Amino acid sequence: MRTTCLFVISLILSSGFWLGTNAHAASTIVLDPGHGGQDHGGIRGQKIKEKTMALDVALRAKPLLERQGYKVVMTRSTDVFIPLKERANIANRHKNSMLVSIHFDAYRRSGAHGISTFYMGKHGNYLSRSIHRELLASLGPTMNRGSKQRSLSVLKNSRVPATLLELGYLTNPKEGRKFLDPNYRQKAAEAIVRGINSYNVAYTSDRPRNAMDDSDETMVAQAEETPKPKRQTSFK
Repeated sequence: MRTTCLFVISLILSSGFWLGTNAHAASTIVLDPGHGGQDHGGIRGQKIKEKTMALDVALRAKPLLERQGYKVVMTRSTDVFIPLKERANIANRHKNSMLVSIHFDAYRRSGAHGISTFYMGKHGNYLSRSIHRELLASLGPTMNRGSKQRSLSVLKNSRVPATLLELGYLTNPKEGRKFLDPNYRQKAAEAIVRGINSYNVAYTSDRPRNAMDDSDETMVAQAEETPKPKRQTSFK
């Protein structure tokens, strides 16, 4: 059933019919691998570099999206640092676009684990929740830290639907080992693509069909959020 649905989505996207007739549908996907260059991401002493893992997942998602008819724009495709406002502006310059910023979490307590997604605005909310649900289904079992509104630079400066994903804790020994496996990173990329498709199909009208209610239990953190150490605000 899922294979059939994805095939139908692919036909609709490649024909341009859906994308051309719905003002909110995104035909251009801006993938934003977090950090880069001098900004490694994470915390001091972290062994697995966030910037490297984020770029790898984004590069895996890119051809998957292109095969389904999307135009894909990368804010970075190499190990360079792009200022945060410029990341948002890249998306703002493209008509019918969305911004998906890919990150990983870190915390000084190695037991912290789980998936978080963040958004601002109504359609950012729908996009965040769509991808969040697919990530939980593909990368679980893990802690559901919820989809939450947060005033992060790449989100508040975006004029298009945008979400920032925290795919897991690289400082957690078990979770970190999983992301060292290319197959697991591929699963993350595929989940992101399915979430984007779900948003485009279900959440692109002013009153989204089958949208998750704000009380949807699957989108609410299952445990108290672990506080994160302060990072330089220019990095997110």
